Amino acid sequence: MKVYVYTPLNTCYQLNKEVIDKNTDMYEYGNYETNNYDVIIIKEILNSIFLRIIMNLSYFSRFWFGPNKALTMLINERKKIKKENKNAMGFIFAPLFYKKCMIEIQPSSCNDDTILKIYRQKGRIPFAYEVLNGEVELIYNGKIKKKSI
Repeated sequence: MKVYVYTPLNTCYQLNKEVIDKNTDMYEYGNYETNNYDVIIIKEILNSIFLRIIMNLSYFSRFWFGPNKALTMLINERKKIKKENKNAMGFIFAPLFYKKCMIEIQPSSCNDDTILKIYRQKGRIPFAYEVLNGEVELIYNGKIKKKSI
């Protein structure tokens, strides 16, 4: 199963191990390959406002001076989800005050062609998700629990 995370500063876990990011394009935030059976956990990292400001300046410089095709693909993906879900965020930088958020998802009927896309939401719920070619069950979507990973 492929997991694309369109929120900056995130990490994916499965079976209490970090999943290696398969990102080859510097504008796509998270590109993970997971198995189809175990719980997937997406957590935000870098919970310091100072580090998030530095990361945003880094993103800005990459967008300003980077290749236009990659940036256009990311912006089009963000526009698509914003059009389908008005609660999804339209910006692509790290929000300064949303931090320590987590989403747990249990794949139910997924295969290797399943794609799970995760986005940032505007309201109190931190993540929105979209599933193509499969079904998942949401276990937890909110602030990081004290006894989690």
